[in-house]
Amino acid sequence: MNLQRDTGYLATTQHELFSPLNSDIFINVMRFLQPPEIITVRKTCKTLYSASHRRIVWLDALNRVMEEHGLFKPTYHLDSMTDGQLEQAALFPWKFSFMVKTSNGVPLRPRAQRILVNSLTNAERVEQAESEDGQDFAATMLVPGGRFLLTTSDAYSVGSYVKLWDLGQPGNTLLPVLVATMVLEFHRFVYATAPTQDGLGIRIVSTFDAEDQMPADPYKIKVHEIFPLSPSPVFRQIGAIKVPEHVTCLSICGDRIIYSMLALPPRPPLVIVWDFVHHLTYGFRPYLGRPTDVQIHDKYAIVCRDKSLSIWEIPPLQPPAVDDVDDATAEEKLPILEFLLPFVKTSYSRLPLHDLAWSSDSPYRRLLVALGFFDTPHVSFDVALYKMEDSPPPHNPALPKSVPVVLTRGSFDHTLAVDGDVVRYNPHFCGNNLILACSVRGVVRLFMLPIPEARELRTSSPTSCMLKIGKFQPDRMEIAPATGRVCTMSFDGEIRVIDYLLLDTRKV
Repeated sequence: MNLQRDTGYLATTQHELFSPLNSDIFINVMRFLQPPEIITVRKTCKTLYSASHRRIVWLDALNRVMEEHGLFKPTYHLDSMTDGQLEQAALFPWKFSFMVKTSNGVPLRPRAQRILVNSLTNAERVEQAESEDGQDFAATMLVPGGRFLLTTSDAYSVGSYVKLWDLGQPGNTLLPVLVATMVLEFHRFVYATAPTQDGLGIRIVSTFDAEDQMPADPYKIKVHEIFPLSPSPVFRQIGAIKVPEHVTCLSICGDRIIYSMLALPPRPPLVIVWDFVHHLTYGFRPYLGRPTDVQIHDKYAIVCRDKSLSIWEIPPLQPPAVDDVDDATAEEKLPILEFLLPFVKTSYSRLPLHDLAWSSDSPYRRLLVALGFFDTPHVSFDVALYKMEDSPPPHNPALPKSVPVVLTRGSFDHTLAVDGDVVRYNPHFCGNNLILACSVRGVVRLFMLPIPEARELRTSSPTSCMLKIGKFQPDRMEIAPATGRVCTMSFDGEIRVIDYLLLDTRKV
């Protein structure tokens, strides 16, 4: 054997394989990798190092990160970002998760803070002057991704002022800019948000905040939409429905809203599925008690109550009687599937809607997060992460085609012993982790649970850390962990925009 000849042949083949002519192949391969994996591949050879620095690689990676994490499409100015900023932004979810994992009891320190200064109209100034305890801001809702923030003022004589703010793309320190303002009726508030079909607009669902404050307006659920990047953004009402009783829980998925409302005993609560684009509805009465949360997944309604989940199939929707839901014709139905949640010591359970309702194509869209709470004597809660999986053949027509299967569980028993109120926030997904936040007397703590690729039989060990916000004690908090941004509001209505990750602003 001619060793020199064979070695030369191998060297030539290797050189041809990794020649610049094949860089497009490597770029296509990187489209199947997560951003941290691209960084790992970059270290193997010069050709892959060069290919991994191509702008198209990180432009594609950031678009996939936004889609997989359910971030609002206009969160980033992709065209104006440098190649380095695209790479940094694509890695933000894993950087934030790493910060939480390696905190070792040391609170995460913010990189930048800004105070949101309200922009008042003359009418607002008059209302504030006449109000004894009116505040600029009474509630907030952060659009997934952290660039846009909805704020609601106190209720004045004309109603509550709802404003959409552009906080700037995550990782920068620009001053917030007011995008648009609308006035909602007295005691109406923003309940949920969702994207428009093209992903460029925001849909806003509003209802009333208390049963004893029901106004004369029978249209108790309204839907508005706004396109914040349009030349002249404006809130536009696109749907409204009459609701005879108080709405107890609600969620939105695509063009459909599902909500539950009270009913006079002994009648069970009424659950309504409403297509607000075509104004079609379907109502049914679960045989069980009052739901704590309701969601839509594919053609099924999922109802959470106490310590159980139940699934109902949604038939084709029909036009409502007159302009209302005829609750007298809503039938009492049994679910096609019901099972107990794996919680033993909890007082009550919730099925909160997470950010991934924003992205119908996200692999996390089929995940359900069930929370079980137990407040005495310690602040603690359990988590069960479900995945909607297709039933194996042969399929039983009496069962749903997709059923929830437990992926993993976590228990947070070591939280804080307190005698004050506890404020909890909806779950978020960040770099293959589930993140939940809990605020106790101004102390904000994050809990992180890894998402396994396959089902885990054992209970996972979660990670926790605290967020340092200085002497500022928040009453409310909105978090976008995939971009490292947090918005907090104090008891007196002061809002702060806090960034734990920053983009490199140097021009490359």
